Amino acid sequence: MEISGQAVKVSGPKTTQPLSWTVPASITATLDGDGRRVVVTRADDRKQSRALHGLSRALIANMVHGAHTGYERRLLIYGTGYGCRVAGRTLQVNCGFMGRGSKDKPQFEFPIPEGLEVTVETPTSRGNNEPAKFVVHGPDQRSGRLDPQSPIWARTFATRENT
Repeated sequence: MEISGQAVKVSGPKTTQPLSWTVPASITATLDGDGRRVVVTRADDRKQSRALHGLSRALIANMVHGAHTGYERRLLIYGTGYGCRVAGRTLQVNCGFMGRGSKDKPQFEFPIPEGLEVTVETPTSRGNNEPAKFVVHGPDQRSGRLDPQSPIWARTFATRENT
């Protein structure tokens, strides 16, 4: 962990690049004497300072957890014949009946960003009883967002597993 001014950087075994965040001006982050603990303090007791204090503490704690332990998000695809597979650094998904891709050409392709790993547990769903399953592993809590700009990714076929 490295703190210089308002910038906090955390690296660990699960990160390819250091995770970084800039602490707001009214908040101070320092390393404890032995360098193993971060102390977050606020300048005053205003409502906004208290809120930023809690936010800063939580974000730094999440960065440390992600850099050393990592996060995973399990995603499910429901529907008869729907499926997914990983080819290189691309997640390939077939879902829906219109424009369905063949075995060689998937219907949707999502590039897997650097630092994330995707593993497929069940490549093809069987109706509404047994969904296709894949897991996204990464150092950030937002690891499940392979392409947040894609509305089909967020709304149509992927839902989080409640386990």
